[in-house]
Amino acid sequence: MTLKLTSPVLVGRDAPRVLTTEDLSVLLTGPRGAPSRNALFRWIHAKEAEGLLYRVARGLYLNNAAWPPPQPKEAAGHVRRGAIVSLQKVLGEACVLNNYTYVVTCIVPWMGGSFPNVGRVDTAGAYFWFHAMPYKVVMAGRPEDRLHSEEYWCAVATPERALLDWIYLSRARHRPMSGPPLDVELDLLDARRLDRLARAMDLVDALNDYRERVRAYWAAPDVQANAAV
Repeated sequence: MTLKLTSPVLVGRDAPRVLTTEDLSVLLTGPRGAPSRNALFRWIHAKEAEGLLYRVARGLYLNNAAWPPPQPKEAAGHVRRGAIVSLQKVLGEACVLNNYTYVVTCIVPWMGGSFPNVGRVDTAGAYFWFHAMPYKVVMAGRPEDRLHSEEYWCAVATPERALLDWIYLSRARHRPMSGPPLDVELDLLDARRLDRLARAMDLVDALNDYRERVRAYWAAPDVQANAAV
């Protein structure tokens, strides 16, 4: 059985960007019904070889025929439901951090009950690192303050929110992480947005303390001497 898509559904700006095996089975369903499992996977493997599909994880693919081409971080919400790209990944892309990371760092809303499955997830196409935060904290603040308004095709925190997520997690009782570094470019952040989010997340004192430590770091004679070189 030869499988063909009957429309350019995988091509262009309106095409699906992240696809599961089940999604592809539905797209390939024709008048004779859904493809057999063997036929489906032969088609998937062929499209991987052509570069049309890029496997992120088992049963999860990026559609390289979509425009603009999708990035591995767009699959974060499929790897862990509800995940928001944040922390080092966002701050690195915004040039707030001096060191860029290829690891897709995310937060996952915690609704209570058993602690969610977090930590590092190595997939065929990307490395993800998930951290859990209480749902009410994840939702704190205006949507336009905490989530990027640009077209990212997935949930991405603003740089201001990414920094505050990091500060929050460094103070968390459950699996705290090391706090953000001091050699950061805070001037690249929107100070008013940062203050609004800090109030909403009850992190005003923690943010002010961090700001003071950053200022002290940049004012240190040895740091200024290195910057002048």
